[in-house]
This record gives sequence, C-alpha cells and structure tokens, in this order.
Amino acid sequence: MTYPELSTAERIKTLFRLWEGVDHVATGLADVAAALTSAGLSVTARELEDATTGEGALSGDVLAALAAHFRAQPEYLTSNDPAVYSTIHAEASLLIRMKKGGVTQLYLRGAPTSATRRLLNQILGKDQR
Repeated sequence: MTYPELSTAERIKTLFRLWEGVDHVATGLADVAAALTSAGLSVTARELEDATTGEGALSGDVLAALAAHFRAQPEYLTSNDPAVYSTIHAEASLLIRMKKGGVTQLYLRGAPTSATRRLLNQILGKDQR
C-alpha cells in the first residue's frame, strides 16, 4: 500500500488545528513554546512558526515533545516514513472533519477506555464529567 508523503510542517499544522479551541491545551505559538520550554526544551514561538511553514526545522527532541504536548505519538512528527505516520494523520484528519462538521458525540463499539472517551469528548468539544 502506498501512503501519501506529508511534510513535517503539514503534520505540525494538523496538530494545531486538531487541538485549537480545546480546553486546557495551549495552541498559541507563544503558549506552546512556553509549555515546551517549561518542560526543559528551548524553543521559541518564531521557531515553531517557521516549522509550521517549512522554513525551519526542529530537533527530534522538540518534535517529540511537541507531539506529546498535543497528545500524539512522537513518531507522528519524528518519522519521515509515511507508513509510520499516515494512520495517525488519518485519525487526526477525521477528528478535525468531525469537529468542523459539528459532531459532538460518538458511539464507540468494543471496549474503549475511559481515557479514549474523555479524549474524544474533549476534542469534539463536549464536556464530560
């Protein structure tokens, strides 16, 4: 199976779009830079902006921390292999489309964990207590 190649910049932008407007997740460039810096990595808002446009590159450590900030697997940003990141990208893109389409609830079959439910509800904008 062939997977589409996506730039690291496009994958970073996808994470920002996915988490935009979700409570308790910083998505402003300055806020994300501050969160990563407080976690022990030195990164500026300008460096993040350059990474989202493809005009700059971030170290593997910063990419992994950025993915973790947005609750994604590190390989989504650290791998250049479409076979590795494409499944994660497909899920993130689907969630973005659902969120933009006004989806507020999903019925999940099987045995999803409470963490999965909580995460989906948070992304889709439904407050679950």
